[in-house]
Amino acid sequence: MRIGWRGVVGVGSAIGATVFWAIGLAVLQRLSEPVGPDAYAENNTYWVRDLRFMAVIVVVLGLLLAFGGARVSVGPILALGVAWIAADIALDRAGPAGAATAVILAVVGCVAVLTVALSLARRAQSGDDRGAGPGDDRGVGPGDDRRVAGRDRVVLLVVASVGAALAPLAAAIESPTDTESALTPSAVIVGVLLVATTVGAALALVPAGSTGYRIGAGTLAALGGAGVIAVRQFAPPGQLVPMMLLATVLIGGVSLLTSASSGRRPRWRRQVPVFLAVLVGYPVLTMFSLLLTVFGVPVAAWFTALAGSAEVNAADSDTLYALIGLATGLMVGGLLTLAARDAPPAGGDSATGAAPVAGGVSAAGAA
Repeated sequence: MRIGWRGVVGVGSAIGATVFWAIGLAVLQRLSEPVGPDAYAENNTYWVRDLRFMAVIVVVLGLLLAFGGARVSVGPILALGVAWIAADIALDRAGPAGAATAVILAVVGCVAVLTVALSLARRAQSGDDRGAGPGDDRGVGPGDDRRVAGRDRVVLLVVASVGAALAPLAAAIESPTDTESALTPSAVIVGVLLVATTVGAALALVPAGSTGYRIGAGTLAALGGAGVIAVRQFAPPGQLVPMMLLATVLIGGVSLLTSASSGRRPRWRRQVPVFLAVLVGYPVLTMFSLLLTVFGVPVAAWFTALAGSAEVNAADSDTLYALIGLATGLMVGGLLTLAARDAPPAGGDSATGAAPVAGGVSAAGAA
């Protein structure tokens, strides 16, 4: 089984997110919970839960990146994410606490990640997928950089979009007091992990031998990481402008890099409307997702009740920014996918529109 850079970045991000999730649940959550018989929650009281859920999303995005978005990997990886959220809520209700508990949770979580990864890798290696053969992307293993093809490119584009939409929200996460010593380090850790999966997924779509695009991906990663840190330097509500700029850089950068996925050279002037659209559209989509998940379908309030946590008082809102960012990212991914399909390729396979990808194998896919 070959392990390429996608496997290193994807599984590495998933492991890092798992360790943070364990610390968040067993150590940080207890510090942020309202206590006492008359305790109530306020806006952003459950910031630790938000970052934990974002960490679970990083696990899912990282594993999808590691397997190149292969269709056979999507179901098991999404099932892992859903089961993980359910386990988080159940454990939150049980109230595990302490450093020893955090270590146990981290070990169990890492075992779960590696079990799913190895199971999918063995399935791909043994040819369990009927019809998988040379040039069929259904047999790609973790980080096997030889082929990312067909509809798998759509999965990776969505992975990059979700990470790009979530990273600014992670960086700007708040608490009722904003004085917790763990707040900024936690926000930066999760934000940087999201940037890593974003850039990794975008780079996986770049044609083979594109040194310029690899340099561009490195630049985007540096700007994204610096942007996450920069957002933390502003006190609310001063975070809004740098957060929007970070989203514009990440989503615009994803659009620029993935414009090479069909083998054509990007036209820089055509990226200007993309950046302007993101600058305006990202806050609009985020606000729409917020209104939908707070007032339309109050998922955060349901999760709070299931976890046995104190209810948010009526004057405030129980908000789950992880879900808001996920919904926004899915919408952005859909829009970028439509834009990519509308632009005809200038190179690649004339019959399929596929481009050569890392390793030189044609990305014809198994459509």
